[in-house]
Amino acid sequence: MNLKKVVFLLSISVLLIALVVCYEVKQFQPRKMIVDRDAVISVSVSYHGSKINVDKEKLISILDHYYAKKTTYDYFPYLSEKIDITIDFVENHRPRHILLGEFNVWYESSDKGAYDILEVQKLKGELKSIIKESFR
Repeated sequence: MNLKKVVFLLSISVLLIALVVCYEVKQFQPRKMIVDRDAVISVSVSYHGSKINVDKEKLISILDHYYAKKTTYDYFPYLSEKIDITIDFVENHRPRHILLGEFNVWYESSDKGAYDILEVQKLKGELKSIIKESFR
């Protein structure tokens, strides 16, 4: 093999490796839990297994400030007793599910994996304040 072919193949290999690494790094970067708050519909909240009514605008406003990052851990299937708060909604025709309890994730479908929620204690505190309002 001549030198030009070796350099060309090596360059292509390095480029492909760089593309794969960039893609993987991007996948694990923190991303917002709510991308387009105006596109959120059909919100449902459960607290310890019981469906409750909460102010949708307050809920979306809270969730809009939080981020999550992709995890490689497989949380599915899970025991419902391990979940305190469940939030389901549709954003841009894509269902989203938030599970808060012994583990704290959001996901679109279990086969696509989950995202660990960042600053989850702060999020739980804010959510509990609007949950308390629903019991008044």
